[in-house]
Amino acid sequence: MKFSFSPYSATVLLVLAIWAQSCSTTNHAPIHKQAYHDITSRYNAYHNAIEKWKATIKNIDANHKDDYREVIPVFSYTNAKETAAFSSDCDDIVKRSTGAIQAHPYSNWSDDHFILIGKSYYLKGDYEKAAQTFRYISTKYKDGVDYITIQKDRGKKYSDVVKKKKPKKDPNKPVYKEIKNKDGSKVLKAQDNRPKRKLEIHDPARSESIVWLVKALTAAKQFSDAEAVVAYAKSDNKFYQDYDLPLLLAEADLYVKQQNYNGAIEPLEKALEKLKKKPRARTRPTFVLAQCNEALGNYAAAAKGYKAVLKARPSYDMEFYAKIKRANLGRRSGGGSSEIKSLLLKMSRDGKNKEYLDQIYYELGEISLSESDKV
Repeated sequence: MKFSFSPYSATVLLVLAIWAQSCSTTNHAPIHKQAYHDITSRYNAYHNAIEKWKATIKNIDANHKDDYREVIPVFSYTNAKETAAFSSDCDDIVKRSTGAIQAHPYSNWSDDHFILIGKSYYLKGDYEKAAQTFRYISTKYKDGVDYITIQKDRGKKYSDVVKKKKPKKDPNKPVYKEIKNKDGSKVLKAQDNRPKRKLEIHDPARSESIVWLVKALTAAKQFSDAEAVVAYAKSDNKFYQDYDLPLLLAEADLYVKQQNYNGAIEPLEKALEKLKKKPRARTRPTFVLAQCNEALGNYAAAAKGYKAVLKARPSYDMEFYAKIKRANLGRRSGGGSSEIKSLLLKMSRDGKNKEYLDQIYYELGEISLSESDKV
C-alpha cells in the first residue's frame, strides 16, 4: 500500500513540532527529537495510562465504605485494604509509564509518567516506593525534563542543544504592590509571585509530586516528615499556586490521621473557601470539618456543617449520618426536641433507612429519656 504524504500533513506535523518545542522552558532538545518524543509519549502512552488511573480511582471511590463512627479521611482512596483489590490495574499503569520513559526519555511528559508510577505504588500500599518516586521527581525534574541532563546521564553528546531564553523576572525576587487602606493611608503588600500553570507550556510535575509525597508519608505514618514537607511547600516560591488546594487537603488529612482535629480545621476551612464554586467537591471536606468540630465540642459549628452537607447532594450513607449527627447534636445541646423527633420519625418511615432503624430508635429513646428527666 502506497503512503501519500500531503502538504497538509506536513504542515500539521511542523506546527506540532514547533509547539512541542515551546511546551517547556527547560528542555533543550532539538525540535525534531522533542516533537517525536513528546507527541508519541503524550498522545499514546500517557493518554492510556492517565485514563486507566482515572477509571481506577472512580472504581475505588464507588466501592469505598466510610466508618462514620470515626472522623472519616479527607480522601476516599487511603484505605490500603480497599485499594489493594486494584493492584493489577496499578501494575498495568506502572508498566505503561515505565515503557514510555524508557522509549521517550526526552519527552516533557516523563515526569508526569513518574507521577503515575508513584500514585500506583501508593494505591498498592507500597508507601516507601511511592515516597521514593515522588522525592525523585521533586529533585531530578525540579524544573522539568531537560535534554542536557538526560544526555549527560546517558554518557552521550549534547552539542545539538537548543538555547532557551532566560525568564525576564526573577521568581525569587519579592514583588510588592501599593494598597490603599480605608483611612486613605497606603502600604506596600507582598504579592504572591509563585508560578501558575499555563495552557501553552508544559509545567513541571514537581509541585504535584510534593503534594503526593505528603500523602505517602502520611499513609506510612511518618507524620513529622509529612509536616516538614508541608512547611517546605508553603515556603517554596517555586511551588505552583494551582496546587495550594491539593496541599491544603493533604495537610488536613495528615492531621485527621493523627487525630489532631484542631490542626485539621484551618486547612479544611481554607480548602472549602477555594472550593466555593465547586459544590460537589465541597461535600466530603465539609463533612470532615463538621466531624472535627464535633470532636472538639464545637457543636454549633458542627451542626452548621452537617446542614451544609445535606444541601450538597451527598451519597446516601453520608446523608443519613449527617441527619443522625444533627439530631444527636440537637439533643446534646438541648435544642428543640419536637423538630428533632419529627426528623427522626420521618427517617424511620423511609424504607431506605431500614438497616439503620436501630440508630434512629436509639436517638428517639434518648430524646424521650431527656424529656422525662425534665418532667
